[in-house]
Amino acid sequence: MASLSSTEKLKSSAQLVRKRSSKSRYTPCSTIETAISMVVSKVPSRESKDGSLTILREPSLLRTARSLFSLNKVYTFRMHTAVGTIASTSGGVILGTIPINAADTTYSEWSALSILFDEVKLQHAGIRLMPLMGSNMNRNDGTSGQIIAPNLFMCFSPDNRNTSPSGLLTVSRVATYWTLGSTVTAWGGKPCVKRFAPPIGRQWATTGAPYAFSPPSGMLGTFDYAADITASASETYYTYVLEVDCHFRVRG
Repeated sequence: MASLSSTEKLKSSAQLVRKRSSKSRYTPCSTIETAISMVVSKVPSRESKDGSLTILREPSLLRTARSLFSLNKVYTFRMHTAVGTIASTSGGVILGTIPINAADTTYSEWSALSILFDEVKLQHAGIRLMPLMGSNMNRNDGTSGQIIAPNLFMCFSPDNRNTSPSGLLTVSRVATYWTLGSTVTAWGGKPCVKRFAPPIGRQWATTGAPYAFSPPSGMLGTFDYAADITASASETYYTYVLEVDCHFRVRG
């Protein structure tokens, strides 16, 4: 039997978590599926450039869907991104940030949830990473030759929106930082999974503007990363999926 690629393993691992997320601490799937089905298939809407849906009017059907959720009651949903990548630049630099808030990152569940609810705030930010390189840094895509093997430093920055770190020290000085090797062998062939909660006191933000800086609100936060050495140029080293748990509520 052919072995799974790194990307397939990441997708499979994420799908397993999605199945587990239907347990009692999350809103029952039947409720959200009914509401989302009503909204997406029936409510007149217009898709904006960022992929979100803009309601053209407040029809009775939308009011019915929203009525499935009690006023001011907090509901928790897990949202996922598609598989993303972390790559080196043409100069071999690996440095960047992965935004968590829905204004800068696309979640498949966000369009419907932002229609159904008025407010949102981050409960947990999670990321699942998988290296693309095989042992001895041979390219996993079958291309011959070896590449430079950096270590990746990554941290959770709860008050950042989408500003990239200035360098390795910026990442390694954050209390939540961790390091990752570059090969499948070093990781035991399994995704690296990290989850963090924002500081206590995180405020609500509207689903129309899902973050704010003062005070830190909504889905504000990033995963920042930097490599410890110059890597091979223009190579994709990692794939990742964001998994975030957010609180939602209807205000009126």
